[in-house]
Amino acid sequence: MQAVAWGAALALLVLSLLERPATAAGPDPAVDPDRLIPLLRDGDFKARQSTLDALAADPSAAEKYGPVLRQALKDPDRAVRQQAAMALAGLGLAEERVLQELVRGMGERHPAQYHAQPEDARSAMSALVKLGPKAVPALVAALEDEAFAGRYLAVEALGKLGPAAKEALPALAKALRDPKDKHFPALVGAKWRIDRDAAYALKELVPLLETKDGRGCGGAIDVLVAMGPDAKDAVPAIAEALKRHKETHLVTALRDLAPHAKAPALAAIREALAEPQLVVEAAVALQGLGVPAKEVVPHLLRRLDRCEKEGTDPQRLVYAIVVFGPQATSYAADLLTDLKHPNPAVRKAAAWGVCRVGADRDLVVAALREALKDEHASEEAARSLEQLRGMK
Repeated sequence: MQAVAWGAALALLVLSLLERPATAAGPDPAVDPDRLIPLLRDGDFKARQSTLDALAADPSAAEKYGPVLRQALKDPDRAVRQQAAMALAGLGLAEERVLQELVRGMGERHPAQYHAQPEDARSAMSALVKLGPKAVPALVAALEDEAFAGRYLAVEALGKLGPAAKEALPALAKALRDPKDKHFPALVGAKWRIDRDAAYALKELVPLLETKDGRGCGGAIDVLVAMGPDAKDAVPAIAEALKRHKETHLVTALRDLAPHAKAPALAAIREALAEPQLVVEAAVALQGLGVPAKEVVPHLLRRLDRCEKEGTDPQRLVYAIVVFGPQATSYAADLLTDLKHPNPAVRKAAAWGVCRVGADRDLVVAALREALKDEHASEEAARSLEQLRGMK
């Protein structure tokens, strides 16, 4: 019965939030503070988050709801404590117990059910970031505790605060003395976000491109991409790393940095078209950078023709042709020819792509009807024919 009552109360609060004028903020005054904690304890993620957002949007809510939220920091339920701390942080209240609870939450693993609660570690970090400079001492303490499970989030939070976290620079400098720190690239990135010392960041990050971790997700390469124009001088080094390691993540990094160093980035991505394991990512990157289809699609078609001998996925090759949109229409004849390719995977991919490049409808329909006789391509041909019927 208690759960039903809490659910009904939550529904009442959410409804009141949705029905209020756009200029209003905060929970409806009719909601008694004593009912706030059950509202945060029960209900779905979006509804609870709406409650927190509404509280944060109305500074005057601190006087009414602050006492009960402070009391909730003692609740035995971890979820309630975390949501209360987030609500208080949203109201700008950087009290010691609030900071302690949020840091504690930043170091805890999320419950097994994905998004069962909004009080996961990253949400706690976001609440600390909202507090601005007032959260820096707590974040520095978390950074300095190498055994703290949420240390990487403390580093990220300091970076998100940017110049407002300048008091953390001595602690970051101390942590950066250890290049073997597993969070070293993130530490460099946080320092750069605070002091914008690009020269230091490049000096530390570029050598890491020769390590697998440095080139991987969350490594030096991702920090360089985040630096944008400040990382333009690293583009030649990324291009060299691509030649040696032939990893798709490096192609996407060059694509993202190309607006800041176009000539070396484009040259490296064009060169990657010759590599079977890079051709698709390179083609898509070049399309996104405005390189015309006539300079890219022939490479894809040659690779598609050789799919009988080489292992590049034909479906991905055809997708890379299709992304050129109307520019790909002139290559429809090649896809029609590939409906007779000796490799059944190529025939299937061509059946998928030929209806998506704007080719002559009658020719495509006739070819796809013929492909219905192909046991390997018939299913895809049938779907393409159905799509064409829906485009009438």
